Amino acid sequence: MELKHLEEVLNRYGQALASEYSMLAPKGANHKLADVTFGIEHKGVTYTVYLNLQKYWKYVEYGRKPGKRPPMEAILEWIRLKPVIPREKNGVKPTNEQLAFLISRSIGKNGTVGQHPLELANNKVYDQMLESVKNAFLEDIGEDIDQVWSLVYRT
Repeated sequence: MELKHLEEVLNRYGQALASEYSMLAPKGANHKLADVTFGIEHKGVTYTVYLNLQKYWKYVEYGRKPGKRPPMEAILEWIRLKPVIPREKNGVKPTNEQLAFLISRSIGKNGTVGQHPLELANNKVYDQMLESVKNAFLEDIGEDIDQVWSLVYRT
């Protein structure tokens, strides 16, 4: 059974989801979070639309609980790209490494709050596409039924 109408709608859904996520994703130091591509996987009767996101997307989406500190290298890269300019306190200005340590320690102690750009993007496009998916699937099934009937009544 070929589901070409369904695949077209899922392709539009993937494009819309990737586009919406790109708009909602925080514009961090390197803007990499907004660089999103999508794909569609078909196995048996299951279709999956997925986004290719940066490896740190889940920390932006869900936040981070207090506990383990994030890697210092990632914080240092963020400081360099942003750029973060440390403030002087008591006549002493921390180095980038010291600032990264302080930020990492604070995140480890307090955690971070999730921003949920993926959830917001999906909520925005999902309902719009759900009806289209239903209609496309029905159209594909209808075409298959028409083909079967034409074969049956041709003989």
